[in-house]
Amino acid sequence: MGEIMAAFVPLPIAGPIWGLVLLFTALASGIVPLKWVENAADFVLGLLGLFFIAPAVGVIEIFDSIRPIWPLLALVLVLTYLASMLATGYVADALLGRRKK
Repeated sequence: MGEIMAAFVPLPIAGPIWGLVLLFTALASGIVPLKWVENAADFVLGLLGLFFIAPAVGVIEIFDSIRPIWPLLALVLVLTYLASMLATGYVADALLGRRKK
């Protein structure tokens, strides 16, 4: 469904993102009960760690190249993480109407 939407909606959004939006909407509205997808979601979450093996091996292979700048890279990663967490919190508060005016 997401790939079909990506083909017909004139926005630069990938099919898997459309699929996630559709699934979230279906779950939030009750069209799709959580029990229908819960087992598959638990299975995928159990495998999530495997998805980080290839990037970690890639970093290890190029570590000699990035050795001089790794402290700066680590700082950028931490700052980016904190900025994304703050942005996510503000957006969640705004969407849920929790922000005090």
